Amino acid sequence: MNKTQIFSRQSGVALVIGLVMLIALTLIGLTSAKMTIVEEKMSSNLRDSHLAFEAAEAALIAAEKDIDGLNLASSISAFDSDGTDGYYNNELENIWRLVDWTGSDNTSSRKAKPYTIFTNKVKTPPKYVIQHYATLVTGADSLNLDNYGQAPRAGRIEMFRITARGTGGNDNSVVVLQTTYGKKI
Repeated sequence: MNKTQIFSRQSGVALVIGLVMLIALTLIGLTSAKMTIVEEKMSSNLRDSHLAFEAAEAALIAAEKDIDGLNLASSISAFDSDGTDGYYNNELENIWRLVDWTGSDNTSSRKAKPYTIFTNKVKTPPKYVIQHYATLVTGADSLNLDNYGQAPRAGRIEMFRITARGTGGNDNSVVVLQTTYGKKI
């Protein structure tokens, strides 16, 4: 048998099968690389949202300490509608939409108080606003604090709504938290 007869009987099926296998492996590799990139973006976004939540929560705690440090017997008048100091009265509803949180609008008088101590890998320090919501006289309003089932304590409680905004590693991750806080006078 000579060499020309051996080569003439081969049809190239091994080459075709090899190319199909190579294409399949390439597609599997590209798909896994794309999935890895998507998973990395997802984990980065989750980290940013957790950072934003922690920043907003830290601002809430700072606002509560801010209220505790105020002499409320003489400083309730500081809670007005102009908001230049981050203290507001209860005239404004949905305050988180009305305040200039970013500080980019220099003409806006509605400002938030920055909490600059919290800079834990966030792009922008968290900010908060405090609204004086109501004054409750516990005997008249039947507000029963700390003595459930007993007669209500006499006294006055100043109620506040605190709104805090935090961002994550970039300013696209935003968390807004709101709570109610009361201080007995």
